[in-house]
Order: sequence, then structure tokens, then C-alpha cells
Amino acid sequence: LTYRVLQHWRTPVFRRLAAWPGIDFVALHGADFPGTKVINGTQLHGFRHHQLATIRLVFRRGGEPLPLPLCPFLPFRLAAERPDVILSEGGSNLLNNLLVHFYSKLTNTPVVWWTLGELRGQRPASGPQKIFRGMNRWLERRATAWLGYSSLALEYFERQGYPKEAQFRAVNCVDTD
Repeated sequence: LTYRVLQHWRTPVFRRLAAWPGIDFVALHGADFPGTKVINGTQLHGFRHHQLATIRLVFRRGGEPLPLPLCPFLPFRLAAERPDVILSEGGSNLLNNLLVHFYSKLTNTPVVWWTLGELRGQRPASGPQKIFRGMNRWLERRATAWLGYSSLALEYFERQGYPKEAQFRAVNCVDTD
């Protein structure tokens, strides 16, 4: 798993994944962005994880900060782990996803793109947002499978024309099967 940071509310899912027989789960993540909600939880037990050296970049989106980590050594850590598949946090981890894409193309490793999809009523992108969304869509289209947080994400995948058999839903809460 590649993730921006390991939020406290997401870690129960990671523990459950790590507990499945035959799965050697590891989460590769960035460092905290102090003063924002983009911080790692304190209960990071029950699964393997590695916090990578992080360049903390903060962009503005509609006046709001958009923390984007860049973990320049991520491809080297992926090479050390040699994953069979990479579960990659979607849009909010854009810079690291570029590195994941590079690694996956070199090694032919499948990537599952884990995303919200698209929000209803979302305003049209302009300027830098258009570039950001375009880069995310470019990466998203190159995934092997798509994992969405809701039925709305599945509708989004359908509109994008992704193969139905490669679309999956994982409801965005921690206590569901």
C-alpha cells in the first residue's frame, strides 16, 4: 500500500488486511504535515509500515492548503519489497503515484487505484486544478483495477469506461466486511 499518511481512522482496515492468511501487507507512507489534518495516527500496530523520507509540498486549492508529499526514495523501497500488487491511494497522493507508475511500468507490477472517484456537483477545474486533475486521470486510467469508497465511485468508474470486472467497492468506514 502506498499512502500519503496513515490516518488513525484507516489503520483498522490495514490491520485486517495484514491479518489475512497468505498476505504479506506493508504500508509505505509519508511524514506528517504539522498543523494540518494530514498526520499519521499514533496506533500504528498490527501491520508492517515504513515512513519514508518526505519532501512536504503544500499547494493552494480554492484558498485551502493541499498537502502533497513527495517520497523520493519510494521506488527504491518498492524494489526492496518486490510487491505482487500495489494498492495506491488515488488523487491526494499524486506525486508519489507518479513514482508508483514509473516503478509499476518497469516491473510490470499491477496497480489498484483506491479513490473517491468524482464528487457530484464538483465545480469545473481551472488553471492548476485542471493540470492536477488531468495528471490524476492519466495515472488512474493506467491502473489495473479500481477500488472505490462508495457506489458513487463505481458509477464514476462506469462513466470512465473501466472494465466492470476490475471495479470494486470498499465502503469508506472501518467496521465493514
